[in-house]
Amino acid sequence: MEKFENVEVLKKLGNQIRLIRKRKKLTLDDVSVQSGIDTSDIGKIERGEINLAFITLYRIAKGLDIKLSLLLDYEE
Repeated sequence: MEKFENVEVLKKLGNQIRLIRKRKKLTLDDVSVQSGIDTSDIGKIERGEINLAFITLYRIAKGLDIKLSLLLDYEE
């Protein structure tokens, strides 16, 4: 996978996280408190600026109160 494709995947994942967060009417701070991930890092994740470890995805899903699989259910 080329570097450009990696960035696009991170952006799509970040957009999915942002979409779910906004649908649930949660702020970055709300997700931060529930997931234990710094607010600024969640913002970077939503913008596709940093790569995620699996455990980070799990913690975000817990913070959003959703199944982990829902984060990965986005259109290619």
